[in-house]
Amino acid sequence: MDMKTESVLFSIIVPAYNSASFIRKCIDSILGQTCSDFELVLVDDGSKDDTLSICNAYAEKDGRVRVIHKENGGHTSARNAGLQIASGRYVLFVDSDDWLAEQTLEACKKEIDLNGADVLIFGIQNSTETKPYSVLISDGHYPVSHLNKTFARNLIIGPDGNFVFPKSLSAKCFKRDIVYSSQMSVPKEILIGEDGAAFVDTMLKAQSVSVIAGDERACYYCLIRSDSVSRTADADAFEKFTVLLIYYHEMLANQAFDYSEQFYRYVVAQLYNAVLYVIRSGGGKEELNAGLSRALTDSVISQGLKKARFGLKGYRLIIKKFILRHRFWGLAKKLDG
Repeated sequence: MDMKTESVLFSIIVPAYNSASFIRKCIDSILGQTCSDFELVLVDDGSKDDTLSICNAYAEKDGRVRVIHKENGGHTSARNAGLQIASGRYVLFVDSDDWLAEQTLEACKKEIDLNGADVLIFGIQNSTETKPYSVLISDGHYPVSHLNKTFARNLIIGPDGNFVFPKSLSAKCFKRDIVYSSQMSVPKEILIGEDGAAFVDTMLKAQSVSVIAGDERACYYCLIRSDSVSRTADADAFEKFTVLLIYYHEMLANQAFDYSEQFYRYVVAQLYNAVLYVIRSGGGKEELNAGLSRALTDSVISQGLKKARFGLKGYRLIIKKFILRHRFWGLAKKLDG
């Protein structure tokens, strides 16, 4: 591991596990950035393929590359390991199968030089789509106090099922001092939605946000692989989403705003995701009934399912709540197509 401590503007952290078949594109997109004021921290999370040797080869050729090798511990522990040695004032997280447009850092640097926001939001696009995801607020620099009403309505999930920003660490640029405690506080037991939890907690701490989602120079591209559906198949999904929901409930307690309405809606959304994951894993009525019943033994989750309310534009979530309340698993399977 390169132990250099020289400060740079950006630290780009890439967790990698068995990524040999696609990580080169990710790394090349970062090393080819038009802004060179960065370090690239590659975290090999105990890969069993050639990921580590590929990372080491890049480090030997480019002094901006730092490599960590650790025992497998999942995305959260890999991000944490990278964050602990990051020297940049700002941090970006990039998954090893994704990549950045070549002027992404240049566009981020321009906005940082102008406004120095705690969090910078730029564009994100699936590799199978022609347009980036939409962001609900216009490009600009905002003190968080100017976004309070927006956050209080749909930081996590709004009445129509939308949210202000994609709830992930992707396509974001964070002041290291702001994101550090949020990322480090995510329990290792959270195996689904952990990056969204870290992002929401960071937004609750941030004092300013810049949005440059309309700047076509900056974009985070997500690879949609042919096995992406199987990646969301999980027989233990109810247990994993229960851990996530309990963490959200604790995180949202004692905030300046009452986020309970959003939390209730989030319960519906995530319980329904659990249903789909179990169905895709081959689980049937018995497994679904048992999984939901176990989740509902937690009073916070059962209250959320009962009290969740949505606007008319949130009809999809109204249908999901109906399916959950009445356990119409056949309808869920049919809608999943």
